[in-house]
Amino acid sequence: MKRLLTLAVVFLLALSLLTGCGSDDDSAQQNPVVETPSPTPEPTPTPIPTPDVPVTPEAVIPAPQVGEVIENKDVTVQINNEEETISMTPVSGTLSASGGPDFTLYVDQSRYQVNDISGYCYITLRTGMSGDVYAELGFKSGSSSDSLSDSILNEYGMMNNTLDFGEETLGSYTVHHVRGETIQNVFDVYLLDTNGGCMTMVVSTTSETTAHRDRLTGILETLQIS
Repeated sequence: MKRLLTLAVVFLLALSLLTGCGSDDDSAQQNPVVETPSPTPEPTPTPIPTPDVPVTPEAVIPAPQVGEVIENKDVTVQINNEEETISMTPVSGTLSASGGPDFTLYVDQSRYQVNDISGYCYITLRTGMSGDVYAELGFKSGSSSDSLSDSILNEYGMMNNTLDFGEETLGSYTVHHVRGETIQNVFDVYLLDTNGGCMTMVVSTTSETTAHRDRLTGILETLQIS
């Protein structure tokens, strides 16, 4: 009898334990625990090295503008057997289109202007439309002063008279000088042998514009080739 009573007590205790576990499970299912994930830490950015900045920055030198006059030069020219000092402006040009060199010379820009036409450099009057007064610089590849001196004047018309002065000094160079006269014009041609050919310098004037011939020849005397 005692044994039965003991079993009954044990059975009731077990039943009460089962009932409690069941209510805990139902409560867990009705109110589930949601775990909040921890935020992923952002990576620390790698510092970018900063270049050293000098305490005193270097000065910036402005580039010269196109056509800016760097330095004029006083050139003394013999005009009608009298000396005249003229302020001239440095000008640079090139004969590379025909295989010739680069060059610089000083030009009296109060009277003349410089133009590049079809590979030739022309120095013409700044005022007026006279086509009789000009200087022309060109280059003939593969030629020499000897091969051109007899024929170069034919390119400028029918010559009534020609003169061959032979070698002369023109500024810094030794040139071959020939002259030809048409009915209207006088052409003085200076031939300068250079690498790969011959540089031709022509001064065209008339019998009434001999002062221009002296002035244009004075400009050619400042020639420097490179």
